[in-house]
Amino acid sequence: GYSFEGSIFLSYEFAEGKLKDDQMKNQISILNKEEIAAIFFYTLDTPFYKIMNEKLRLSDRKSLKPFFCYIKLF
Repeated sequence: GYSFEGSIFLSYEFAEGKLKDDQMKNQISILNKEEIAAIFFYTLDTPFYKIMNEKLRLSDRKSLKPFFCYIKLF
């Protein structure tokens, strides 16, 4: 089944791996670990993704309030 904590952990693991790969290639990432993890997390097929997309399509922006911290990452 779905695990919110597991998805967050997976996202951070992905971000750490991406940053290590960039360092090994002597590349500088323009995103920090949290930003990389947030983008990766958003792309996962999770209830978070589905609910946030539903709220983004509404004209009532107050429904997005629970997602403001996440959205402010960008």
